[in-house]
Amino acid sequence: MAGSVDAAREAFAGRRWDVAVQELVATDSRTPLDAPDVERLATSYWMLGRTAETIAALARTHDEYERAGDARAAARVGIWLAFYLLIRAQPAQCMGWAARSQRLLDELPGPTPEHALALTPGAFALEFRGDQAQAEELFRRALKIARPLGNPEVVSIAEVGLAFSLVRSGGFDEALGLLDEAIAIIGSGATGPVAAGIVYCHAIECCHLAFDLPRAREWTAALDAWRMAEGPLVEFSGKCDAHRAELFRLHGAWDDAVRAAHEAQEKFRAGDFSAGFSSFYEEAEVLRLRGRYAEADRGYAEALRCGWDPLPGLALLRLDQGRPAEAQSLLRRSTLRDDGAYRRQLLAATVEVELAAGDEDAAAAAWEELSRLAEQHGTPWTRALEAAAAARIRLAAGRFAEALDAADRAWSLWSELGVPYEAARCLVLKARACLALSDSAPARLGLALARDILAELGARPALDGLPADGGATRASGGPTTPPAPPPSDAPLSARELDVLQLVCAGLSNQSIASQLFLSERTVAHHVGSILAKLGVPSRTAAAAQAFRTGLVAPGQK
Repeated sequence: MAGSVDAAREAFAGRRWDVAVQELVATDSRTPLDAPDVERLATSYWMLGRTAETIAALARTHDEYERAGDARAAARVGIWLAFYLLIRAQPAQCMGWAARSQRLLDELPGPTPEHALALTPGAFALEFRGDQAQAEELFRRALKIARPLGNPEVVSIAEVGLAFSLVRSGGFDEALGLLDEAIAIIGSGATGPVAAGIVYCHAIECCHLAFDLPRAREWTAALDAWRMAEGPLVEFSGKCDAHRAELFRLHGAWDDAVRAAHEAQEKFRAGDFSAGFSSFYEEAEVLRLRGRYAEADRGYAEALRCGWDPLPGLALLRLDQGRPAEAQSLLRRSTLRDDGAYRRQLLAATVEVELAAGDEDAAAAAWEELSRLAEQHGTPWTRALEAAAAARIRLAAGRFAEALDAADRAWSLWSELGVPYEAARCLVLKARACLALSDSAPARLGLALARDILAELGARPALDGLPADGGATRASGGPTTPPAPPPSDAPLSARELDVLQLVCAGLSNQSIASQLFLSERTVAHHVGSILAKLGVPSRTAAAAQAFRTGLVAPGQK
């Protein structure tokens, strides 16, 4: 007979959320569940993205614990309900449940982990409203309580919350240290599934906001593995797909990016509220870069309905549509301009838009601020943005030799990061500088390579904007990904070492592409470069040499 509480608990422990719900609901229809089993039902609903049922089950769990006289458990469940309502953009109800839980805790001797956890919904609410200073204070108070108590779940949530506040106010170094600690806690399996999902998603978001692409790749892969182990997951799963979409877009796998964005949108419609904005934004970005402007416009509109300004993408779309004054207005009045985490992206876009609109002073001011930020927190991503902006500023000012140096620096950084679209655009900047310096041979070579890269991506607007003296594509007709392999005595880049490790583990190009969020063609390029640098004829020989020379340790993944 369906509805065995033992079967329900076994399904819950095995992360079979749909089965757990079925068994618990059937049992409850005959004999009311006790509070711990109602809590299991609430968690299962949460992981399945079933909003109304989750709220009802959490409220019922709270009431059951309170009737049983377990004020601490009732407060804990009330805090989780406050969290859930905050994620669902219901701040008034969130704060109501937070206050209700706090009243219960005020009657208990402390401190307890719940006293620390109770501070976090309000801190996240302040963070979402843009009050980083007060949010940071609350998260630090929560950590001060939780760390001596040794509660890993509360510590990890407070750490990731504090990191989020620090990133958005510019405190990157401390933030990334906190994220490393929080992810280590989650990776040890010391927390429940809800806390793990919250920490993973916020940690990856922080990496993107901090322009730390290597961490973002690593932790997105970890989140992907975690969600695969969590059964039929909806909650947190869509956000994972949205992060995958961004990484695929950056690394030039645009078809994969669109597929991941669509998967995220399906999860959003199924109940993963957090997947909304970024999934629509990422799809719109690919559509914009491919010149499908009307569809991109609709995508940005969908992103806007989720409550965030779709910038800088929408402004760059207006620029591509030949409406620089409108692009200028969007960036100048953006509410994101005061957000330290988003400001780098806005500044880089501002340089392009202001130059197109004819305001070189405004463009120069944006670049100067971006330069200061790059000095303060010089990740390769930030330095690449700054160098490309510098090249544009110097080209506009007629300082062509300096523009060439800056464009070359930007090209190297984007190539090392594996971001082909931006690498190709920097090749174009280099070519423009060379042409201005009457150095046509390197200009033709650079433009030919840029043309190949942009053609493979399907970046029609950028292709159409190339200078007329671009030269033909390769005689073979086959596009390539950037850049051409360095000399064979050059050291392996960080990205090539990543690929080599997976080659040594026996993975195919397709599997490597999926794990590193690259296109298969980019992986093939990296493998070819690795073979050339190592001077070996095959993947097997490359693996043998890597193990022999210590480039890769046996068993390393």
